[in-house]
Amino acid sequence: MAISLPDPADVPFLTIGQAAECLGISRRAAYRAVDRLELPTVDMGWRMVPTAYLYDITRQTPPGEPQPPRVITLADDAGPGNGTLTSFLSL
Repeated sequence: MAISLPDPADVPFLTIGQAAECLGISRRAAYRAVDRLELPTVDMGWRMVPTAYLYDITRQTPPGEPQPPRVITLADDAGPGNGTLTSFLSL
């Protein structure tokens, strides 16, 4: 089970084991991802995963940052008069 990510301002790097726990994967899977260069690390005497990268791959927004705008996709196949935004705008 994945746990919440720490604030990158407070905890800029996590061990590979901590990153695995945050991602909800095994330590072995995390080390394999590092070996395949799918999970970046920084050598600080031992390999550490940047917390900001974990926010990027999980599409989360770090605390204190503005939420990204939501993208709303409209269905074009509904046709006019079916209660879609397109039919509303054409009134």
